[in-house]
Amino acid sequence: MFARALGNIQPKEVDSELFDLTYVKCNEPSVDATLERDIENFCRWLEKYHACKGQICLAFYDKSAKKFLLGTDKVYWEKWLINIVVRREDNLDPADRARKVANLEAKLRAAVSQILHTVVEKKEHIPLRSITEAVPFPYEITIPTSTESW
Repeated sequence: MFARALGNIQPKEVDSELFDLTYVKCNEPSVDATLERDIENFCRWLEKYHACKGQICLAFYDKSAKKFLLGTDKVYWEKWLINIVVRREDNLDPADRARKVANLEAKLRAAVSQILHTVVEKKEHIPLRSITEAVPFPYEITIPTSTESW
């Protein structure tokens, strides 16, 4: 999220609780609360429906006036689709568990690296706007509903 905050916002380094990984997030309480709430809702959805996979979408948009109608339209300029696969492997011996955690950590590092590379390289589609707030563009996080299956 920090890579697209674009406003006058300070980064905050965070050490992962599960992996040997440090990442940067927005040091903005309202953004943090929204993200944490939606991630928690997604986790609850996975548990409630005993899902082993799901998708969460983080979308950035701008509002444009509708022609001939009242109101505004959302004009999406970037969407991040994050696929999640949950594997429950409770009966692993310590050596297998350590190997799987190391493998998962390597995959996570590669994914974070790819995301950072992409957001740094691809900026031409971001609408021009004077930046006066921490997150100048509205964003939304979408998670599956009870009737959706990924």
